Amino acid sequence: MENYSEHIDKAVSVREGELPELSRLEQYLRQHFNDVNGPFNIQQFPGGYSNLTFLISIGEKEYVLRKPPR
Repeated sequence: MENYSEHIDKAVSVREGELPELSRLEQYLRQHFNDVNGPFNIQQFPGGYSNLTFLISIGEKEYVLRKPPR
């Protein structure tokens, strides 16, 4: 049986110059998702070829944000 975990992209620290505007992003998520509580954290998926992809954690909830490169 093949081990697929080696093919899964792991989130890491956000690369310099690619960090979204965190205060606006956090404010938006907290306003539009009323069950979002806890500390805000963001990481980046390093793979991919066109869109920047981020893992956002707020408390126990996780979201994925995709945005075009600058």
